[in-house]
Amino acid sequence: FRRVLFRSVKILGFSTLFLIMVFIFFPVNNLKGYIFERVYSQSGILLVPESIYFTLFGLPGVGMKNVGVTLPLGDQELDLWSRKVTLRSAFSGFFPPLPGVSLNITDLKKGGDIYTKIGKGLNSVAFNLEMNQVNLEQIGPRNGASPLKGLVDIDSDIHLNETDVSKSSGYFNVKIKNMMVTQQNVSPPDPAMAAFSFIIPAMNIGQLNGALTMKNGLLEISQFKFGEEPSSDFKGSLNGD
Repeated sequence: FRRVLFRSVKILGFSTLFLIMVFIFFPVNNLKGYIFERVYSQSGILLVPESIYFTLFGLPGVGMKNVGVTLPLGDQELDLWSRKVTLRSAFSGFFPPLPGVSLNITDLKKGGDIYTKIGKGLNSVAFNLEMNQVNLEQIGPRNGASPLKGLVDIDSDIHLNETDVSKSSGYFNVKIKNMMVTQQNVSPPDPAMAAFSFIIPAMNIGQLNGALTMKNGLLEISQFKFGEEPSSDFKGSLNGD
């Protein structure tokens, strides 16, 4: 364990030193292009900031203001706008801690904050995602309205062992307040099947609570229920393995 911990600290130290050296020797414009190209090539996340600065508060990182954030969403993309984004070196997990990066997206245009952190070890990956009061109206495909409305909170921490799945563990908790499904026209991708198109009517769901846990590589639905309010148009629940 000490050997792995020393290796993680060494990698994080080299990453921090690299960021400092890049800031010293690269012009700001070149630095912006280099960092964003690396982020996009490795994650598919496109960052377009109005300004960029170096931050030493906590672990060293790069701060950005008035940022356009484009996230991959299947074969489409999700466009967000944030007042402030911070990209830092980080540790993920505890036993052992894994060197990685964190991305903190603050004050989204329609409300909410997003924090994500990912670390990569020799045979494992640690991933953390937190959402706080994120307005779902801004979560939708490009040039399309979001199919959901409401405010979502997410708390998750997942550790995947790539060589032995039975050693994977984690949890994923989600809560949505004032959830509504907007009216949607659903059509088959083949135009010849257009006759089988149908409409999903708008529905008031109310509150949704969901919880998934992973232990010894097995995923369990600890809780999933929605629509318990009297005003809900649709309700249901699910639990079990």
